[in-house]
Amino acid sequence: MAKKDIKTCAYTHCKHESQKINIKEEEYEVDNNRYFHPDCKHEKDTVLEIIDYWYKNIDENVVFSRLRRIVDDIVYKYGYEADYVLFALKKKARFLNYPPGLFYAIKDKTVKADYEHEKKLKAFHESQKKKVEIQKTEEPSFTFKTDGKKTFGDIFGGK
Repeated sequence: MAKKDIKTCAYTHCKHESQKINIKEEEYEVDNNRYFHPDCKHEKDTVLEIIDYWYKNIDENVVFSRLRRIVDDIVYKYGYEADYVLFALKKKARFLNYPPGLFYAIKDKTVKADYEHEKKLKAFHESQKKKVEIQKTEEPSFTFKTDGKKTFGDIFGGK
């Protein structure tokens, strides 16, 4: 393999062991001439969307370094999905006034249940989009034979 075929993931929190991307064999995304794994790019974009949502909908005068540190702790230190953090932020935005309040939003049981429901619903709709091929096979046939005349009383074992 040529060195041109191997790129390093530009995401600082890459979750892949080697952090290398073989552009001939693996999927990748390019952003400003930087290569990312698709899941790394999605997580990076979601974290930025969390910060942007906070700025636009909650507090324009937020201290960005504090907000970024809290979001980084939640996603990278405590291991919450960035999509879940964004979902919780959108659900609890009207109750949040300061960045540490985001911890309470992600620990809310109703938000967690709603997120799981939305995730399952989305997976269901994705599975419905896939076209399922129905193979036609020969259907089984059967016959019903009676030993003579049967009456309604025969059902209960009577004569």
